[in-house]
Amino acid sequence: MKTLNRLRRLSPLWLALVLFLPSEQAVPGNWYVEGDFEPSERIEVTLTNTLDFDRHRVPVAIPRGHTPLANFDWQEISVVDPSMKGGEDPSIDTINRHGPTVTLSERNGRRIPYQLDDLDQDGLWDELFFMADLPASTTKTIYLYLGASLRGMFPHETHAFIGAADRHWVPWWESKNYGWYLWYGDSVDILAKRRPCLMAYDLSTRDESGQASPREDGNDVLWVGETFGAGGVGVVENTNDINSLARPRFSPFAGKGAIHDTRYSFHPVANGPIRSIIRVDTLNWRTDHGEYEMQKYFAAYSGKSYSTCRGAFTKFIHDDNDVEVAVGVRAIMNEYKVAHQSGSVITHGKDIEDIWLSSETLSEDQNQPIEWQALAIAVKEQYGPKYEAVEANGGNHLLRFPLPSDRGFEFLMVGGWSEGFENNQEETFTATVEQVVKEYNHPPLVEIGKIQRQ
Repeated sequence: MKTLNRLRRLSPLWLALVLFLPSEQAVPGNWYVEGDFEPSERIEVTLTNTLDFDRHRVPVAIPRGHTPLANFDWQEISVVDPSMKGGEDPSIDTINRHGPTVTLSERNGRRIPYQLDDLDQDGLWDELFFMADLPASTTKTIYLYLGASLRGMFPHETHAFIGAADRHWVPWWESKNYGWYLWYGDSVDILAKRRPCLMAYDLSTRDESGQASPREDGNDVLWVGETFGAGGVGVVENTNDINSLARPRFSPFAGKGAIHDTRYSFHPVANGPIRSIIRVDTLNWRTDHGEYEMQKYFAAYSGKSYSTCRGAFTKFIHDDNDVEVAVGVRAIMNEYKVAHQSGSVITHGKDIEDIWLSSETLSEDQNQPIEWQALAIAVKEQYGPKYEAVEANGGNHLLRFPLPSDRGFEFLMVGGWSEGFENNQEETFTATVEQVVKEYNHPPLVEIGKIQRQ
């Protein structure tokens, strides 16, 4: 519970400001109706986009204690966008194919996908999560309608679970755009996709790694080895000496057995439809100078090619106060260009060997190097991160910052490659990363209003 409270004290994911007004008011007017579902209570949520460009499918997470009424479950709330046109009655064929819980005709708005995520696994939801389109420099209203409704289906656009890969148990989390997993407990690996799809579950049920996936879907494109991979967290134990960088996987007790070495515990805490989360506990991490443990929440989002990590150190014991947190990403294979600014770094590589394990079965024209590939990582600007490159452990790019008073940290990972259906060119990828980082650091303002009754 202490860990979750510490995470709550961080700037909640994409949530900048919540105003809580618990009183009630009677409001006549255009209320949402779906079939014979006519709710009489609702909570108004206003979202303000402070940026000067339109934002598509903005993630919004509202902590449980910030709503005037929190004693409801999945089937007792409907998240409705009143600016959207309601759906029509489904056909008989649709009902026969999907069942009687399909959404019927709607008036005065459209129900949008949402989820109630139980982050600490105590049986009570901790965050209400949904995504919304926000025009530039405007405020938009969303309603949370209260009342039991058994109808409404939200197809899964993300997935998270623990599964096998070459007899090795790993956590996976993915959107249809990109996927991520931890072959090593502290360094993220990435699945790049050639078409929109969810693929990790199929790989695990066949006990295959991402390097053996159907080529038309995509594949593992990253050599992690001793590097930070697509993203990881370490500690600089002496800020005057970058060689004092400590990482969980390379403690003095590495290779001496699980009792003595760093350990990892993986927990899927949310599995779609629009956000999937893996919790990673790093335990028993000891160096010659300190003892550390941390809890990280990795998330994938519907329609997004990035993953976020929100975490906190649950143990931080060191014999000196001169310590910094380091979030790192590997120097991409065949790196030819690095760009860093405002707490972010992009590493570009070209003519990279395709690490698909069955490449010997490909024809000569198929078995070609990947023309271009890139990784990007960003730490929230509130931490004041500073960039530094290190040659050790295969070459990595770091974003360093002092340990915050709440011991928390947040970072974001983005991938791109020339064979993908998006993020497939250097110029467009750079522009995408710049926009994503700006959105990450300027979440929408969220105001939660009174309970309204008609």
